[in-house]
Amino acid sequence: ENEMLKHIPGYLPLGFFVFIVYGSLLPFEYRQVSMENAWSHFVNIPYLELDIVSRADWIANILIYIPLSFFSLAWLVPKIKSVFFKIAAICTILLGCSATAMAIEFCQIFISPRTVSLNDIIAEMIGISLGLVFWLAFGRQFLGYCADILDGGTRAMGSALVLYGLFYLALCLFPFDFIVSVSDLTWKLSSGQYALIVLPSAFDRPLYSLMSLGIEVLLAVPLGILILINGGHSSGRLFKLLLVGGFIGILIEGVQLFLASGVSQGISVFTRVMGVGLGGIVFFVLQSGKLSRLRPYSWYLVLAGALPYVWVLLSVNDFFSQAWIGYEEAVLKLERNMFLPFYYHYFSTETQAVLSLLYNMALYAPIGAACWILGHIKAGEKSICTASFAAVLAGGAACIVEVGKLGLTNKHPDFTNVMIAAAGAGLVFVSIEWGLRVLKRNAQTSMMSHDVQG
Repeated sequence: ENEMLKHIPGYLPLGFFVFIVYGSLLPFEYRQVSMENAWSHFVNIPYLELDIVSRADWIANILIYIPLSFFSLAWLVPKIKSVFFKIAAICTILLGCSATAMAIEFCQIFISPRTVSLNDIIAEMIGISLGLVFWLAFGRQFLGYCADILDGGTRAMGSALVLYGLFYLALCLFPFDFIVSVSDLTWKLSSGQYALIVLPSAFDRPLYSLMSLGIEVLLAVPLGILILINGGHSSGRLFKLLLVGGFIGILIEGVQLFLASGVSQGISVFTRVMGVGLGGIVFFVLQSGKLSRLRPYSWYLVLAGALPYVWVLLSVNDFFSQAWIGYEEAVLKLERNMFLPFYYHYFSTETQAVLSLLYNMALYAPIGAACWILGHIKAGEKSICTASFAAVLAGGAACIVEVGKLGLTNKHPDFTNVMIAAAGAGLVFVSIEWGLRVLKRNAQTSMMSHDVQG
């Protein structure tokens, strides 16, 4: 257990703590309230009757506190050998997380336009408790999966499939605002958030809708790769994989019907089939070893894709569809712009905020892939194209795009996208690097095992 502990460093729960404090106090607009009135309001904190639209915000308060207590326990408890002190550590962490939640709720009284309610405190306590339950039930297994992934051994891909599968499922069901009554279901059926093939609203912004469908494809690609890697060498693997993709798509879109904010489309079943199928094709290409034959043409492949990529990047940001304004207006827009990270995410719904995050990560992910390709043109030689370089390059591209929005009539820059772009490109680079390293290591282990048996 001590060996697994090193994979949950102390900065992980600290990072979630900072995230919760920062996210809970956005947009940092001070509201003038005396300490006496603030305390009186907090002591008599009201319980609100939430409608179905507000349910997602309430559930979000549960979700953000689950990792705080879970990772705090994962960081501290395995260090302690005594059962008594383990119990004491668990109680201390629960009290600390609860005190954090209460302190943040009190501070929100001074933040406009934040509202403070008993509903939020109840949600936060539920989240903290669920973090404890998940730790007691799955904590050791989770640490084992993390150890396997970082070790990169024969069990790495199996552990990656479990963790990515859980992440993928959670992402598809976010924000977990399930229908709980007949009136909720009646409201959902009248909302028009479902279609046999595609929602009519998708044609209002066709390029954005295509990008959203593309994200669904990309998110399913790792599933296809990991399922095949862990599925043995049975015949008809690709066909079976497509069936699995279809099952996943039908299941998720069916469940989406019972989420208040869920959107169900028949085409999304196809995107998931396409994603896992594409993952299967990628796996077969990697397994065949033919990818190395493309190394002499890497520069040409990247250059050939650069121009279409730039066109898509500018198009989805409306550079070709919006009217341009003058220099003076652009300067005024810059002066009014808010530079706080995730400031504009606060004024959208939880689902829209997550979609925006994924959208921008996917938009700049090709830069990470291109940097990896260029960094491996010559085997065995060091290159400046590292994960850090990919992150800086993507961040620079995003910065140029966001500054360019100053000149567009109905657009405003959001420099949070610079950080998101850097994270997306760096994550893609690291993921490709890790995946190929593990595949190569497993292939070598398999050959050695075969030689020994021979």
